[in-house]
Amino acid sequence: MSQSHINSKRIAKNSFVLYLRMLFQMFVFLYTSRVVVKMLGIENYGIYDVVASFVVMLSFLNNSLTACSQRFITYALGKRDEQYLQDVYSASIMIHLMMVLLVFLFGETIGLWYVMEVMVYPPEKFWEVMMVYQCSLFSGLLLIISIPYNATIIAYERLNVFALITVADTVMKLLVASALYFITIEWRLVSYGIMLAAVALITRLSYSIYCKRAFPSLHFTFKNNPTIIREMISFSGWSTLGNTSIAMNTQGLNLVLNYFFGPALNAARGLAFQIQMAVSQFIASFQMAINPQITKTYALGDISTTNMLVLRSSRLSFMLILLMVVPLLVEAPVVLQVWLDRVPEHSVSIVRLLLLVSMVDAVANPIMVAAAATGRVKKYHICVGGT
Repeated sequence: MSQSHINSKRIAKNSFVLYLRMLFQMFVFLYTSRVVVKMLGIENYGIYDVVASFVVMLSFLNNSLTACSQRFITYALGKRDEQYLQDVYSASIMIHLMMVLLVFLFGETIGLWYVMEVMVYPPEKFWEVMMVYQCSLFSGLLLIISIPYNATIIAYERLNVFALITVADTVMKLLVASALYFITIEWRLVSYGIMLAAVALITRLSYSIYCKRAFPSLHFTFKNNPTIIREMISFSGWSTLGNTSIAMNTQGLNLVLNYFFGPALNAARGLAFQIQMAVSQFIASFQMAINPQITKTYALGDISTTNMLVLRSSRLSFMLILLMVVPLLVEAPVVLQVWLDRVPEHSVSIVRLLLLVSMVDAVANPIMVAAAATGRVKKYHICVGGT
């Protein structure tokens, strides 16, 4: 049996597993959002969305480091060099630990200043906002340190395990939303933040425990290869330009909307963003099954197969997202009315705009994976981030 046939079977199997996972997540995700909006109310939901967005803004380097870890670990597997893989794994964890410290320092200085001096919310909610902010910051730090383990699972193409952990995470968030029914209204916002932080901790431990048991040859050590660390930081540095622009364009927009229009419009955009994320993650799940093969074939020097995988991924992604987006574009008012008890003003227009963005992203993402596989991302990010 040829290697290409084995890889095709693996891609098909992983795609099917991730497809089922995403179908489940998408429906639960949308139902959870409906429950949370109903239980918290438009204003509280808008407050939580702004706080969460600001935490993401603080960790603007995080997306760069995520792409870096996935690229280098997958590339090391493609090279089939055990020592190089071990060095990359340790370097990745070390870099993310430094990132956790940096985000914590920013969060407890610049972040607190923003919440107390700039963010718009009713004065009587100050204590609630501060509690939710600290919980969101804690969750964000856990997400950062989970990335090397997450990247390792994806690189080894253990996507059934990845699907299982993410489905468990989704179910726990559904239980959190359901628990709001039993909490008095004045405690719901704070309780929601605390319970989501607990879910983030459980998910983080799940990734770590699985990696330690499934990949015993990989272990973290403080003795790192400085050459690899420099390569990874250089790669992340150029990726930061593109990812900072993305953070400003998505999460940063939330801060601007809050400053000029208040929490109500944040709620409208937050709900529209939930729909965009559900659609985008559906496509990302399909692409996740192909992405490791793009990097591994490049590492082996099989450029023709790399090109074929990139083109196939782009075409199929666009076809899949088109089937989802066209009905949503046409029937957005009906979908929102069925989904939500109260539809915030301007939600329909924002949903349509964000869905069009998702269509473009679906075609572009496989090209970015191929660019990252080469390790030469300077020109790519200058074009994307600059635009």
